[in-house]
Amino acid sequence: MKKIMFVLVGLILISFGPTAKNKTPKSFVFIPSCSTTISNKDVSVQAFYMAEKEVSNFEYRQFLNHLKKEKNDSLLAIAIPDTTKWELPGMQNSPMVNLYFWHPAYDNYPVVNVTKAGADLYCQWLTKELRTKYGEHLNDVRLPTKYEWVAAAQGGDKTATYAWGGAYLQNTKGCYLANFKVIGEHNIRSTNKEIEIVSDSTFIPDLDLINNPYFTATTESYTPNTFGLYNMCGNVAELTADGEAYGGHWNATGYDIRIKSHIKADTPSPYVGFRPIMSYTALKK
Repeated sequence: MKKIMFVLVGLILISFGPTAKNKTPKSFVFIPSCSTTISNKDVSVQAFYMAEKEVSNFEYRQFLNHLKKEKNDSLLAIAIPDTTKWELPGMQNSPMVNLYFWHPAYDNYPVVNVTKAGADLYCQWLTKELRTKYGEHLNDVRLPTKYEWVAAAQGGDKTATYAWGGAYLQNTKGCYLANFKVIGEHNIRSTNKEIEIVSDSTFIPDLDLINNPYFTATTESYTPNTFGLYNMCGNVAELTADGEAYGGHWNATGYDIRIKSHIKADTPSPYVGFRPIMSYTALKK
C-alpha cells in the first residue's frame, strides 16, 4: 500500500512540477511575426509576447517593495514615480498627486510618471520574477521597439488607424472605444486663421453619457484588439525602447490617439505608462 502511495505521489510531481515551469505567463499574449510601416519605412517584426495590459500601480509597487526590502536606495531613487507631475496647468489635481499611485483604490490603474530608466529596471526585476515561476527558458522582459509596439497595436492589419481596426471612435451604439479627451462644440471656436480648442472652457461634458473617465481608466477597460491587448489607443501613451510613447492618452483628442500617434517621453508624465514584452522562445516538449 505504501509503495502504491509513493508511486501516486511521484506521478503527481512529474505531472505538475515540470510543466509549471514550461509555460508562458498568463498575463502575456502571443504576437505573431508580421510587418509594419512607420515614416515610410517597412519593417519586419519577429514574433514576441506582450503584456495584455498596461503595468498597474499595484504591480509597480511590488517592484518598489522589492527594492526597499533589498535596501537599494540608489535604484529606488531612479524607479519611484514623480507624482508631482500630476500638477497640470489649469487642473486642481492634489488628490491625484497624493493618492493616485499609493492608494489601493487605484491599484488597477496604469502606473504613470515613471522614467524610461525606471521602466527598464521594472523589466529587469520582472524577468527574474517570471523565471523563478515559469523557468529559465524565458527571454528577458523589456520595453518594445516602436515597430514592435505599432505592429502589436495594429492587430495584424497594417491599414488600421486605431487598435480596434477602423478609423472611427464610437461603436454603433454611440459608445466611445477608448479613453481620450472628447471635444464637443462648447470647446471649439473659430479664429481669423483656424479652428481653436478652448482648453479653459467651463463646459464639462456628461461623463456618463460619453462613457469616458475624466483621467485614466483601469488597465482592463474597453474591448481588447484582435491580439487580446487592452488600451492600445488612449488611456496612457506607452513607452518604447526608442524613448517615445505611442498610442495617445487620456488627455489627447481622438485624432491624437491613433496607433502611430507619439510624443516624447524624456521626462516623467501623467500621460505616459508602459507595458513590457518578451522575445519569443519556442518551448521544448
